[in-house]
Amino acid sequence: MSPSASLILLEYNEYKSFYQSLGMIVRELIREEIEKLDVHIVSVTHRIKEEESLKRKLSLKDGKYDTLYDLTDILGVRIITMYSDEIDKVAEMLQRLFIIDWKNSVDKRKTLGIREFGYVSLHYICSINNTSKFFKNYEGIRFEIQIRTQMQHIWSEINHDIGYKSDFTLPTSCMRSFSRLASLMEIADAMACDLRNEISDYLKSVSEKIRSDNADDIEINRVSIIEYSNSNDTIQNYLDEFEKICRTNRIAFDADFFIKNLDWFGMKTLGDVRLLFERDCALALEYAKHVFAGMSTEIVTTSVALRFIFNAELIAKNYSLEQIISFYSIAIRDKERARTRALDLLEFKKNTQATL
Repeated sequence: MSPSASLILLEYNEYKSFYQSLGMIVRELIREEIEKLDVHIVSVTHRIKEEESLKRKLSLKDGKYDTLYDLTDILGVRIITMYSDEIDKVAEMLQRLFIIDWKNSVDKRKTLGIREFGYVSLHYICSINNTSKFFKNYEGIRFEIQIRTQMQHIWSEINHDIGYKSDFTLPTSCMRSFSRLASLMEIADAMACDLRNEISDYLKSVSEKIRSDNADDIEINRVSIIEYSNSNDTIQNYLDEFEKICRTNRIAFDADFFIKNLDWFGMKTLGDVRLLFERDCALALEYAKHVFAGMSTEIVTTSVALRFIFNAELIAKNYSLEQIISFYSIAIRDKERARTRALDLLEFKKNTQATL
C-alpha cells in the first residue's frame, strides 16, 4: 500500500465520527425537506464506508487519491422512493439543498443503451451549501446521495448478490435470465406509476360526478362507496339522526363490510345506493329507536348505523326468515343469535304493519 493510501486510512479512523455526525445531519435535513414534497418515500438512510471496503478501493486505485477528502463516497446517503417519477422531484429538492458536483455525479438511468436493462439509479456527489444551517466545518466535504425506487433497490441487491459477488463470468443463459428479470422489474416500476395515476384519475372522476349529482352509473367499490358516503347529503343526514337516537358519536365505517351487505341485496351501482337510502331512511330510524330503546351505548360505529338501512330493506320487502338469517350471518357467526335477531326484526315488522 502506498504512503498516500496509508495516510488516508489514518485520516479515515480519525474522522470517522465526523462523517457519522455529518451523515445524521444530512439525513435529517433531507427528511425535513421531503415532508414538504408530494412523494412517497420508503426510506432515507446513511452509511459510513467500512474500513475493509476503503482498503480494497485504495488498492484498486492506488495513487488516485492524495487525502481522505478526495474520496466522495466515505459518507453515502440513500433515498428510496415508491415510484420512479418521484426520483426527479427528490433530485430537484437536493439541487436546492446542496451544492452538486456535476462532473462526478451520474444518472445511470441515462447511461443504459436502448436495448439494455439493468441497474439504474441517480447518484449525486454533494457538499454543504453556504446558506444552509450546517456548521462551517462541514463545508466542502463531499458525500454521495443515491436516489432509486424500491424496485430498483431490490434489483440492485439481487444483482450485487448474484452478479458482483461472482468470481467468474456468468454463462450466456444466466445472463439472458438476468436481463429478462431486469426488464420485468423495469416494467413493474413503470406499471406502478401508471396504476397510481389511473387510480388518482378515477377518484377525481368519481368525486366530480358525485358533486354534480351524476353518479348513478358508477360501480360500487371501496373508492366510490367511501367518497359517496362522505359526500351524499341523504346519507350524512341519516347518520346525524342515528347519532341522536343512540346518544353517541359515530366513527369511520368499514367500507368492505358495507359492500358485502350491498352485494347480498344485488346492488351494483351508486344509483342503487341512492335509491336505497331515499326509500328506507325513515324506516331504518324507526327500527333503530326500537332496538336502542332503554339501551345505554358508548360507541356505535358508522357501519352499525348503515346496517340499519339494510334492516329496513328486509322489513320493507318480503324476505323469508331463512333469508334474513342468511343476511345476518354476514356479521353474526352464531346461528342462534342471528336467528334471534331475525325473529325480532320480523316481530317489529308485524307490529308496524298492525299499526298502519
